[in-house]
Amino acid sequence: MNDTWLDLARFIREMRTPAGLPLDDKLTRDMDLYHDLDWEPAKIVEVMQAWADRFHVDLRDFDVAYHVPSANMRKRDIVVAALKSPFSASARELLGGRSLTLGMLEEAMKRGAWKQDKKRQLRSSRYTAPPRPNAYSCSASSTRSNSNDLS
Repeated sequence: MNDTWLDLARFIREMRTPAGLPLDDKLTRDMDLYHDLDWEPAKIVEVMQAWADRFHVDLRDFDVAYHVPSANMRKRDIVVAALKSPFSASARELLGGRSLTLGMLEEAMKRGAWKQDKKRQLRSSRYTAPPRPNAYSCSASSTRSNSNDLS
């Protein structure tokens, strides 16, 4: 059981080597990939795919946008949410996301699959991002509809 945690900790240290955090920092199960390790959504997706390959974890239920809603938001929508955040709980939720911890990865390794509570995901989802061909690339086109702007 403890071997799972040690394997995960070793993997995370490999993935964050170039990061600004020293390698001697203690990893804990409650560390969040976005908030504590300071990984952007693209890095989280890259690490999750490498993690799933190495530890044979089925990621069919994983959606980075569930944990980091800004992953699928346009920059304009992120700015609007940031401006509204002092006054709006839903805007703060959009910016803060939901936990994606090392402990969650450890549990998925033990199960062999990432399991997301679909009912909870649907209930708590307040923002529907417009379809984007690649959420992590910059697009030269900036003519988009305002239909999904936060209000």
